[in-house]
Amino acid sequence: MGFIENEKNLITLALISIIIVGIFSYNLYINSNYDIDGNNLGCFDTIRNMFGMLPIIGSGIEQAVDVVTDMIDTTKDVVEKEVEKVTKTVKKIIKKKEVYNIDSNDFTYEEAPYVCQALDSKLATYDQIIASHKKGSHWCNYGWSANQMALYPTQKKIWDKLQKGPESSKNVCGKPGVNGGFFENKDLKFGVNCYGFKPKADPAKLVYHNDGISDEDIHIKRNDLLNKFKKMAEDGKLEVRPFSNKKWSKYSYKNSSYIINSNHNNETNESIYKEHIDDNDKNPNNIESENENENLEEESDVI
Repeated sequence: MGFIENEKNLITLALISIIIVGIFSYNLYINSNYDIDGNNLGCFDTIRNMFGMLPIIGSGIEQAVDVVTDMIDTTKDVVEKEVEKVTKTVKKIIKKKEVYNIDSNDFTYEEAPYVCQALDSKLATYDQIIASHKKGSHWCNYGWSANQMALYPTQKKIWDKLQKGPESSKNVCGKPGVNGGFFENKDLKFGVNCYGFKPKADPAKLVYHNDGISDEDIHIKRNDLLNKFKKMAEDGKLEVRPFSNKKWSKYSYKNSSYIINSNHNNETNESIYKEHIDDNDKNPNNIESENENENLEEESDVI
C-alpha cells in the first residue's frame, strides 16, 4: 500500500510539473509570436524569437539599473537639500541672545543705549552680565550697562594667570567676578555692554586654535547720535569683543581667538576730553574712599 501511495504522489507531481511547464511554454510562445514591429511570426520564427529572449532580458536589466540609478541620484539630491534646510533651521534655533561688549571707551552713558539700538540690542542689565560671567564670559573692558552702571566680567582662571605675571599686570582686569558698579558721572567714557543677538565676527580677524590668547584694546571713532552709530555699525567700526579669550560667542562650537584692530584712525576732537582718567580712578571703591577723605577733612576744618 505504501508503494502505491508513493507512486501516486510521484504521478501527481509529474502532472503538476507538466502543467506548469506547459503554461509557461504557452505564455512564452504567445509573447514571442510578434516581432518588434508587432507583426505575427511563423512557428519557426516564433521558436527562434523564444530563444532570442536573453538579449531582451539583458537590455531590460540595463534599463532597470538606469532607472534605479536615477532614483538614487534624485533621492540623494532631495536628501542633501533637506539636510541643508534642517542645518539652516538648527543654526537659527541655536542662535540666542547674549551679553557682548563694544570695545571702545568712547561713549557716555547717554550715548550707550543708542549704540546698542544701532545693533538691534539693548543695554545689558547687571543680572544678565552675572549670568554671562557664570557661562564663562571675560573681557577686560568697562562697559556702560543699565541703571548707570559700568561693568565687566573677569574669569578666575585668567585672573590666576595674571597673578603669576609682573606686578603691573596683576590688577589690570580687576578681581574674579563682575567688576565695576554705579558711576555718578554720566560723561565718563566707557565701552558698552549690550544684550541681544551678537553681530557676526569678521572672518578676516578670526583665528581658530586650541589655546587662548590675551585680550587686546582698540579705539573706535566717536559719534554722538543713533544715526551716526548705525553708520559706524554698517562700516564695521563698532568693534565687538569676543565672549572670552577662547571663543567668539557663548554658543560657538569651535575654539577661536579674535584679532582686534589696534587703531581705527580716530578722528575724535581731543578738546572734548576734559581730563585723562586712569583705570584705577574708575573703580567705585576708590571714588567712595576719596569722598570719605574729603568729608573727614571738612570735619577737621570745622573743629
